[in-house]
Formats: sequence, C-alpha cells, structure tokens
Amino acid sequence: MIGPIPTVLMLSDLQPDMRNAPEGAVCIMKPFTRAELLLAVDEALAAIEDHSGS
Repeated sequence: MIGPIPTVLMLSDLQPDMRNAPEGAVCIMKPFTRAELLLAVDEALAAIEDHSGS
C-alpha cells in the first residue's frame, strides 16, 4: 500500500469546500509567489515525514 502523498492545494476562493481534500493537505491562496509555493511544498513534504516517523 502506498503511504500518504504530499499535497498542495492552490486555491482561488477564500471559503472553498475542503471536505474532499486529502488529510494533511497544505493550502495556498492565489496569487502566490514562487517562494510561497516552494514553502508550501516543503511544508507538505515535512508533514508526510513527520507522519511516517522518519
């Protein structure tokens, strides 16, 4: 079985319906900079590492 997949959700709505979002997904609001996107990706990867106990 595959473990959790790091997920970044790029949102354009301030109040999106997040019921179907993967657990632990990191949200980032448009417009965002490249640096903000990279930070969100790092955060998603770190959440997976913390969850797996690595």
